Amino acid sequence: MSQQNNYDESKTLQFFEACKNGDILMINILINYDEVDVNRKYLHGNTPFHFVCFGDSEHIVKIFLKNKRINLNILNDLGKTPFFMACELGKSYIIKLLLNDERINKNIADRDNEHTPLSAACLYRQLETIKLLIDYKKREKDPNLKNMIKYCMEVIEDYNYYDVYNLLKNAELSLSENIYYSKLWDACITAQFKEIAKLIISNDFTNDLCSITIDGETLLSKLIKMNYLEIIDIILKGHKNNLSRILNIKDDKGKSLIMLAIKHSSPKLVEYLIKFEEINYVDVDNKGNNILHHVASRDNLNITDIVLKHLYPNVKLNK
Repeated sequence: MSQQNNYDESKTLQFFEACKNGDILMINILINYDEVDVNRKYLHGNTPFHFVCFGDSEHIVKIFLKNKRINLNILNDLGKTPFFMACELGKSYIIKLLLNDERINKNIADRDNEHTPLSAACLYRQLETIKLLIDYKKREKDPNLKNMIKYCMEVIEDYNYYDVYNLLKNAELSLSENIYYSKLWDACITAQFKEIAKLIISNDFTNDLCSITIDGETLLSKLIKMNYLEIIDIILKGHKNNLSRILNIKDDKGKSLIMLAIKHSSPKLVEYLIKFEEINYVDVDNKGNNILHHVASRDNLNITDIVLKHLYPNVKLNK
């Protein structure tokens, strides 16, 4: 190996160590050396720019963005760009800088899990990053934003990330024209009773309550999953003239509200809903199952007792 190559390797390694340690002085000096390979890959295929985006120094990121030799969209061994990693780790100040640079590709997905920067931020519960990315997509008028939000909801479906879900749901609703329904949804999920009552008094949300959102749910179906009986009661009392329509609305699987209450094993909700004469008890879901099918599938004696006593008052249940 020649002396020149040794010098190149030494300076390149020195540059990498400076980036890893956040040594601004050495980075400023070495980044301008032609002998330094500024895009060299190291551990797990991460480049100096990856490590800079892991860190907390906006100033160092600005130095990199000013240097034309830096490959800003280079992938590591997991197929992740520096921008992707910043989103995954929730480096909000750095993300703001990168979002303002047109050379950064904000949509490159990782190689293994096919996550986007937005879905990765959702998976790792980076709330500020999620806000930044969605706001950016809105400003850019990205036509795929709704599909992105839907995919992110699918990603977090098996997690109890209500804070992330609320962010995504509010983002979806903000794309619609009815700003008051967006406020109602937020107030319901966060259990702001006074705000819910205020909105219900001032607005008729019948059409909105009967609309299925991109994740296949309605507001009431979501509230049933969360077992928010008091909030459901406030909403239904505020829409007495349209109960027949609202109570029988279905989600994307064809399940009505009472079917969902049975599915989620909530005797109180079942007992509350079954008293409404507007409910269509013979209705079936997409698989052809009616209320009794759902009762039988849950093996919950309390719910079975409630439903049979209402539908067949003369039947006695043997416990």
